[in-house]
Amino acid sequence: KATKWHDDYNIFKNGVKDLEVMMQNVITSAFETVVTTDQGLQMLEAFHHLSKREAIKRAVEKKASDVYGIFGNELNNVFKEFNANRKNPPIGPQFPKYAGAALWAKGLQKRLQYQMDLLNSTYYLKSCREHEDAQTQ
Repeated sequence: KATKWHDDYNIFKNGVKDLEVMMQNVITSAFETVVTTDQGLQMLEAFHHLSKREAIKRAVEKKASDVYGIFGNELNNVFKEFNANRKNPPIGPQFPKYAGAALWAKGLQKRLQYQMDLLNSTYYLKSCREHEDAQTQ
């Protein structure tokens, strides 16, 4: 009939919920400075190891989606840059016309390939839908 245990348990439960909210706020504020795929993946790796509770896992998964959004934006930027400069690529005067254009295009490809390799090397992102979409694009 003593309710002390129930009161203590409710205090504990509310404390854990408060910690979850604080952790979600930390995750959100940490990702405010992320502007590249590499930075986002480093943050995701750090928070992935801390995400044991469901609410934290959802917050990390949402940020993983945002990282794929950053990659998608970079993919679109490279596509636009390639199409805009296809006829007259921005190459230096020391490069031959066609070899310089090929080198420029290869640089754009490497820019995306590096980021895609980073996304493929993450063991904790393989199962999300955005990973498959990024592979397709």
